[in-house]
Amino acid sequence: MKMQRAYTMVLVLLSLCAAIGKADQAAEIVPFGNVTLEMSLKPFKQVDDASIRATAAEAFRQWGPLLRHADRVSVLLWSSDGSEILDYRGSLDDPMEWAKYIGGANSKYAPGEGPESLSLHERPYLYMENPPVITYGTLRRIAEILS
Repeated sequence: MKMQRAYTMVLVLLSLCAAIGKADQAAEIVPFGNVTLEMSLKPFKQVDDASIRATAAEAFRQWGPLLRHADRVSVLLWSSDGSEILDYRGSLDDPMEWAKYIGGANSKYAPGEGPESLSLHERPYLYMENPPVITYGTLRRIAEILS
């Protein structure tokens, strides 16, 4: 008897899912005017053009179910703390300080310094071993590829 109830419940659930699916297909989806996506530079673990393109493709693939309903897509890159604007000297080859850390931003310890026992709330840590060097040119290429 329990098996028959379980079987009946599964059929009811499948019927309900099918009904919801049909209703969803019948409903007109109103597109979004603009979807603004936010991301950091951390997904770009390698900065050659092929790797940047692969990372961008994967990001847009993951956002695909949302983006298919958008008239326009914007991407906001959280790249740094704003100091890159003041430090820029006109050379795209210059490295820039970027948000390659996790943890406390206002620590009395520099990244990688201080006792090992400190948590990420007490000092910043690199988000990965040997993060890539990001130059102003790298940031430009990432923006170009994303657009």
